[in-house]
Amino acid sequence: MNVDEIKQKYSMREIVEKYGIKINRAGFCICPFHNEKTPSMKIYPKDYHCHACGANGDVFSFIMGIEHCDFKTAFKTLGGTYKQQNDYQRKLSNYRFEKAKEKRKQEEIKNKQEKSQLLKDIDILKLCKQLYQPFSDEWCDAVNQLELKLYRLSYLTERRQ
Repeated sequence: MNVDEIKQKYSMREIVEKYGIKINRAGFCICPFHNEKTPSMKIYPKDYHCHACGANGDVFSFIMGIEHCDFKTAFKTLGGTYKQQNDYQRKLSNYRFEKAKEKRKQEEIKNKQEKSQLLKDIDILKLCKQLYQPFSDEWCDAVNQLELKLYRLSYLTERRQ
């Protein structure tokens, strides 16, 4: 059974009563999540809400709270089963993962090459600045454009001094 099938099969009332909690005619019970003597938890057909402590949720969160377990355990407690991937689905999933990994690696290599070239260009322009004075507006624009590209690639902070 999957999550939706479990929610359709069990009502919240059935689950609460299964744990020995009495529900009055108005649909209230004593909240099992905090100490109290008067009913403050309202039980609805598919979920619950405690007006005192604020606990709320569905059948899964109720079991997780009562038994102090994770969702997987609560799911299995209610008869849930995980669908096994067949061999084709597993291979397809692995293939897609490897393709995405390869694409990220190629983008990283491309970015490193672009960074390296930009840093070389800036070093050349800095050397020119030390050797030659004064500079034209075109030269200043070229330096600004290179630094802007580095900034956009998030490499400005790593730039060599």
